[in-house]
Amino acid sequence: MPTFEAGGEAPKLQRELGVSYLFITHNIGVVEYIADQVAVMNRGRIEEQGPAGELLGAPRCDYTRTLLAAVPRIDRVMQHA
Repeated sequence: MPTFEAGGEAPKLQRELGVSYLFITHNIGVVEYIADQVAVMNRGRIEEQGPAGELLGAPRCDYTRTLLAAVPRIDRVMQHA
């Protein structure tokens, strides 16, 4: 199975060929780099879905907020230094 780096070949191929991809991941930290649309699932049910920028920037669901809070971010690390 091919692998793609976030922000690498997949978005380039998508633009050039007009293809779509379905990425399933447990790492919501990479989603903002590879997805236009996002669906967040919890226990087999979609909790929320929408444009990646909107959903990740202002999640409506507690579960999505919990997932996002678990992603290591340099800005949060620097605040605690």
